[in-house]
Amino acid sequence: MTMVRLDDIEENRKHWYREEHFARQLGDPSARAIVEGRWRLLAREIKSWIAAQNTSRQRDSAQNTLHVLDAGCGDGINLVGLSQIFADLGQAISLTGIDYNELRIERARSLGLDCRLQVGTLEATGLDQGSIDIVLLNHVLEHIPKKDAVLAELRRVMRPGGLLIVGVPNEGCALAKLRNHVLQRSVLRTTDHVHFFTASSLRRDLTAAGFDVASIAGEGFFVPHLRLAGMIGGTAGGRRLLDGLRTMMPSQAAGLIAIAHASVGAQGR
Repeated sequence: MTMVRLDDIEENRKHWYREEHFARQLGDPSARAIVEGRWRLLAREIKSWIAAQNTSRQRDSAQNTLHVLDAGCGDGINLVGLSQIFADLGQAISLTGIDYNELRIERARSLGLDCRLQVGTLEATGLDQGSIDIVLLNHVLEHIPKKDAVLAELRRVMRPGGLLIVGVPNEGCALAKLRNHVLQRSVLRTTDHVHFFTASSLRRDLTAAGFDVASIAGEGFFVPHLRLAGMIGGTAGGRRLLDGLRTMMPSQAAGLIAIAHASVGAQGR
């Protein structure tokens, strides 16, 4: 297992490794609205999945512990969100967070959550085959060169029918290309993203890895300049405008959230 050290990262990309997620994502009104909206979507999808499990098995899954993985947990923002979601549902869980960044795992540990945290790679988690019920992979896949290996590993550790929720930027869309190649080409020089997804490419990757994709929803609207995006998204009226634009042009959403299930009979390696 190879851990990434700060000294090994190019100077213009170091901030992605060490910036504080809570300050960046919850301290900014635009980013906070996206995170909180995402948590509401997670809550709906998890509640729906649990209800379907109860119906199919004719039992109350709240009486059984669900095994949940935050794959690429970072500083622990979504560990907080998941903990609250399941607490509100009255559902017992065993929560695990994995991240390759030791600094982020240290920060997540400082939250004092009831979860298991480990420094590691998503290509080889060390988890038992078929041991996980629900996986969140949020804004992680675009950073990983060997994305197919990660998806194969997540399929391996998930039980058939398990719930996978994947969030990625919609950076393959036309407005993202306009930003990255015309209006703000500096983004490509500083980003640590190695994949630029569209809804079609994300669906294709998940299907190839052995997942049945139920839906792919859009988040926000892709404003083709970072500063302008922050200005518009920083007000409630601006966010309503962006939501309206996404409704009119769904292919130009700023982000994508895929809801998928581990295929029955397509167990990973």
